[in-house]
Amino acid sequence: MRKILFVLFLIGLLNACDEEKYHDIKDDTWLLLELNDTVIFNNNLVNDTFKLVNISHYYEYVDKTVYYENLDVDYKHINNLGNNENYIYSILRNYNTTRIYWQDFDKIILYSSHNTLSYAIESRVFENVYLIRNDSAEEDWEALHVYYTDNYGVIAYELYNGEVYEIDLNCLP
Repeated sequence: MRKILFVLFLIGLLNACDEEKYHDIKDDTWLLLELNDTVIFNNNLVNDTFKLVNISHYYEYVDKTVYYENLDVDYKHINNLGNNENYIYSILRNYNTTRIYWQDFDKIILYSSHNTLSYAIESRVFENVYLIRNDSAEEDWEALHVYYTDNYGVIAYELYNGEVYEIDLNCLP
């Protein structure tokens, strides 16, 4: 009888090991912007305008039974500030990391090891903002710092030449 119970226990244990696990992006951190939204970043002299041209949601197969939920968001320039209008600026998220491609730099944020800060634009204060530094920036047009939030994507960026662009609050839901 003990052998039968032990065999049943092992079969149950093996079946439990094959259970699929889905790691989801938390609902309260979901992007609030929508496809085709226009996002304007203001600077003292000019505006930099983007359009959300892609928002895709899918699960990535990681291991035998592990899946990561992914959210990919692509921005495209719709004005010309000397930047390549065909270049896509992207945010690629899963449940514990975000990867940002912004003006020729690529950086991964691992949430568990990245401190957040508060960032104010006019009278609105954004909490849980990730400051991403581009240590390899050398050209005036390259992004030196990017300020990112899960709900609104990129809210500000600073170029190597010191110009700061902040999101126009009228663009936000």
